[in-house]
Amino acid sequence: TRILQCGGFVQFGRVCGILAVSRALGDYEFKFNGNRFIANRELMVSNVADVRQINLTDSSNFLLMACDGLWDVVENEEATQFVRDFLSYTPDVGSSPEATKRALNNCCQKLAEFAVDRGSTDNVSVMLLFFHDVADVVAGFDKPVGAVVSPPASQVLSPRLTGPSRGIPFGSSMLDGGLHTSSGTSGTRRPSFGSVSSLHGRGRSIW
Repeated sequence: TRILQCGGFVQFGRVCGILAVSRALGDYEFKFNGNRFIANRELMVSNVADVRQINLTDSSNFLLMACDGLWDVVENEEATQFVRDFLSYTPDVGSSPEATKRALNNCCQKLAEFAVDRGSTDNVSVMLLFFHDVADVVAGFDKPVGAVVSPPASQVLSPRLTGPSRGIPFGSSMLDGGLHTSSGTSGTRRPSFGSVSSLHGRGRSIW
């Protein structure tokens, strides 16, 4: 409604057939009228965030964030299953902070590459944050069906992800890669990791 009231239109699910989001910082071409910026209430693309609160529980394992370059070609469920399969195949997850960070970086990179292989022509960024100890969470994942050997992580692409699909994220956020801490179920401080990967560079899915 806001877009139409501002003189715009929606085509192919995009603002004026161009922009995939209706709320964003930047994208100034949608915020000019002649030589001046127009008031926020008149913006086709609003800079006011649409905020949603989600209550986390002990069963909340990780947060997967990505731009539309991923979600245009990968369903939410596929992306979360990719993370589960990839890390289940990685033998040294949790053996050291360095190994864990490397595994998460590889997972983000491979998921971004998978989106490009599937046909994404947009820039692709993927961010991953675990809420609990990574090794404990991964140990609770079901092993992929038919898994007998563990190939190197650099060679893994989830066998479950085939064929064309489209996905729509339900929000967006940013996370700097690095080591963070979170409270474990025992009340002690335990390591939790975040990782970010960007491919040719800028959603969200929670599991």
